[in-house]
Amino acid sequence: MYLNNWLALIEANIVMEEYEIAIKESLLALIHFNRSEIYYQLSCCYFHLGDEKLGNEAFHKALELDKTKKEEFLEK
Repeated sequence: MYLNNWLALIEANIVMEEYEIAIKESLLALIHFNRSEIYYQLSCCYFHLGDEKLGNEAFHKALELDKTKKEEFLEK
């Protein structure tokens, strides 16, 4: 599966408020792609579920991988 397919699949589940499913998909996607976008989506899921600790960890990992996306992530 290509990166964009994973991102779209995760995003669709976030939009449908299926955060647990999106978390599982994010973790699977990270096996294949160590990308900031996936960590960002993962952080969103954790924040929606009220887990600030894991949300912050995933968000900081996203920024660690690509600092140039910080403004993009904060706008969402």
